[in-house]
Amino acid sequence: MLRITATLALARAFAANGPRKLRAIALDLDGTLCNSAGVVTDATAAALAAFDGTIIIATGRGKSHAAGIASDLRKRGAIVDALVCSDGAVAYAGDAFDELVFERVAVGSVVAESLRVIADAVPGVSFGAEINAADGIAVSSQTYLDTIERCNPYFFEKMLSGKKPVDDFFATVAAAERVNWVRCIGVGEDDGSGNLLAAVRAVTPAGLRCEPSTIQLPGGPESVIVKPDTSKAVGIEAVVASRGIGPEEVCAFGDAENDHDMLSWAGFGVVPSNARDGAKERATFVSSLSNDEDFIKDALQRPLAELRREYTTP
Repeated sequence: MLRITATLALARAFAANGPRKLRAIALDLDGTLCNSAGVVTDATAAALAAFDGTIIIATGRGKSHAAGIASDLRKRGAIVDALVCSDGAVAYAGDAFDELVFERVAVGSVVAESLRVIADAVPGVSFGAEINAADGIAVSSQTYLDTIERCNPYFFEKMLSGKKPVDDFFATVAAAERVNWVRCIGVGEDDGSGNLLAAVRAVTPAGLRCEPSTIQLPGGPESVIVKPDTSKAVGIEAVVASRGIGPEEVCAFGDAENDHDMLSWAGFGVVPSNARDGAKERATFVSSLSNDEDFIKDALQRPLAELRREYTTP
């Protein structure tokens, strides 16, 4: 079984003595590679085109969305070599991203049983599950869709527009050969107490784990259930190991909770100035620029020695 082979301390120890150049970069999409408008600027695309190494997109999104970003970058001269999708559940390589490098997903029957327990324990909870093909989203109720549309219309328009609830959500999930993740949405206002997260974790069985969601919903709390040991870092490691690249030669770019593992695992971790606190704490370099100010371009043009600095409060 694949394991993350370098701890944060070990990776940083390697980085202190080398390498002389980066051999791979791993890029989160939302809040990182993409600006607030959801696009990659020409300046950032040009910096990626000039990068002499392996480029990996590492995202919580499905394959088709990531492949679309990669296709656009290719037209601008930047070649993406691999996709790590669904927060590390699957990783793809090849010119058409048709080579499955890594997969770690849950069996539908196991997940469905767990979701029934969660539904009994948390009245009013609604679900969205990524099943089978990496872009197949099964939604449990109209409440799930309405909550996201009301609280995060940008995400709804990009990812859920036109979606409808399935007739029998639990049966649909149970019949799935694989489940990459399930998002749970509670009811009422999020008071910051983490009540939904605690309630779901309390009934999440062995074999699954529950983590905070990176999708912001001001009108409703949210958490994500994924298979154990699934993270962007695990998928990235599978990709770079197949190319003879070690974690000390990798720079991860991210901004949120689902980037924590890869920021800690990689020899270098870079975040924008508007990253969340947890991401900043795990980074070796916190840029003074935001994701709207081409912070990736700035970081790639800096000497590696500058990216080795440990995080200090700006």
